[in-house]
Amino acid sequence: MFRVAAVAVLLLGLAGCSGTPTVLQTGQDSYRIMGESEFSYTDMVNSMYQKANNTCAAQGKETRITGTDAGGGSIGFAGQKRAMLIRFRCI
Repeated sequence: MFRVAAVAVLLLGLAGCSGTPTVLQTGQDSYRIMGESEFSYTDMVNSMYQKANNTCAAQGKETRITGTDAGGGSIGFAGQKRAMLIRFRCI
């Protein structure tokens, strides 16, 4: 019985965490990165911009942000998650 309760608590904890934002290529030199956070939105957004810069720097190029969208996301463990989308190009 204790094992079942421990696994349930672990799964609930993991459901409340946001995944690591991943850079996706959308065209030649065009990318997007999306993230969702319930507790540390500012840290997540800063991390997303850093990943965008790292993606372009690895190619020896500069980052140009072409658009952003922010808003509400899904419902998490403690409430509403906030979502962010960054579109960028490496030039």
